[in-house]
Amino acid sequence: MVRYCPNCGAKNKDNSKYCVKCGKLISMDIHDINKNSIPSNKNRKENFNEEKQDENGLNKNILIIAIVIILCTGIIAGAVIFSSNNSSNQQNDTNPDQNQQNTDTNVNNPSSGSGSSSATAVSNLKIISGSVSTGSSDSDKSYCHVYVGSDHAGDSVRISALFSRDGNNLNEGRIVSTNVDSAGYVDVNSADGFKYYPDQIILTLYDSDGNRQDQKTVYLSATSGTQTF
Repeated sequence: MVRYCPNCGAKNKDNSKYCVKCGKLISMDIHDINKNSIPSNKNRKENFNEEKQDENGLNKNILIIAIVIILCTGIIAGAVIFSSNNSSNQQNDTNPDQNQQNTDTNVNNPSSGSGSSSATAVSNLKIISGSVSTGSSDSDKSYCHVYVGSDHAGDSVRISALFSRDGNNLNEGRIVSTNVDSAGYVDVNSADGFKYYPDQIILTLYDSDGNRQDQKTVYLSATSGTQTF
């Protein structure tokens, strides 16, 4: 039998006390050397458990990263959808409702029924002059007689009249459709009488497509009667 040097691993005789190669004292039995040279089952198990733990830790980290990515993607998608809906709502709020029924003002124009719904929108509409008649009680309605020019006679237009007193609106100034009469005038009445005489009126003129053409602010004496501008 041979004995291996624990220092250099050289072969030595079984009864050798010192290594013939390095001179190291040989005190271990051959069986001890063989035993130490082969990993024990316990060491193998510990190494396996460590590798398993490393693998589990890696899988856990990958799972956490995937969850974070999914959450971030959901938050970004939600923000984009919210921004898109908000933008759409703002656009709808800024566009006038062209089909809304007039509940605030009535048009007093005998030729209003003769206009064609398919008429081409006119341009260069201007509020040239006119008059405002204010009622004397809650039962009397105020109305405006607005001159836009006889060259627009028969044209389809839209107009709004916003009455106010001391900075407080007396009506909502709804937009109504009408036709210019043969003399070049547009008449628009308030839907109801006012408790107070108006001291200001804002007239806004549109073409038949709802594009604003002109606007005029008229300052009034807060009394009953007809006032021109």
